[in-house]
Amino acid sequence: MSPSHPIRSVLVDFSPDDESISLYQVKRVEVENVIAHALKYPVFFDEVAARGDHGYLLDDEFARRIGAGILNALALSYPELKAIINTTNEPIPRTPTASPSPE
Repeated sequence: MSPSHPIRSVLVDFSPDDESISLYQVKRVEVENVIAHALKYPVFFDEVAARGDHGYLLDDEFARRIGAGILNALALSYPELKAIINTTNEPIPRTPTASPSPE
């Protein structure tokens, strides 16, 4: 990374006042102590179905897993969210990725 682009982490926060979920990019070094003492919710890349010709696929199903995990983690602190979370618990079937056609 160049000095103008430090490594960053993303923080997620819910605001009941304006009913929004905000994402914040912060320098990793500024949150290392917080991360060291925080409850961790890992979403692993290593699931067999999420592999493609070039390695891991961060596809719609992976994004669904991250999003559902974030919402459920926020609902632990904001129980009012639980009533409006309507995510799929089971994996959504993946569609095969099409290979580029030879020209």
